[in-house]
Amino acid sequence: MKNKLYLEFLTKIGELELDKIEEFVKDMTCTRVTKIINHQIACPDQDTLIKQLKEARERAGKFTITPINHCNDKETHQCAVRYLLESEAAGSFTTIAIVNFDLQDKITKIDEIYCQTT
Repeated sequence: MKNKLYLEFLTKIGELELDKIEEFVKDMTCTRVTKIINHQIACPDQDTLIKQLKEARERAGKFTITPINHCNDKETHQCAVRYLLESEAAGSFTTIAIVNFDLQDKITKIDEIYCQTT
């Protein structure tokens, strides 16, 4: 299920040492991956996604992911996931993400809306 892939992706980003994030993201995403955060294009490609994820980890510290609910669409290779992100340094965030995958299960688009809960 696509939701499990994305939750595993986030969990790993929260656990990995910063110097391991780039290689991991390259394995899990296509080069043309796009990330939208709260209706703004934050990352138009893989390089900026890697930079954004590393900077977020530097600010937040390590974090954990607790799934709340999800749904998958096998025909469109999409999933929607709502989860709680709890970080060491930046607090907690409730996030809803719609994630697209290609036929090789690489992430092609992440569209997140989040708000800080603590």
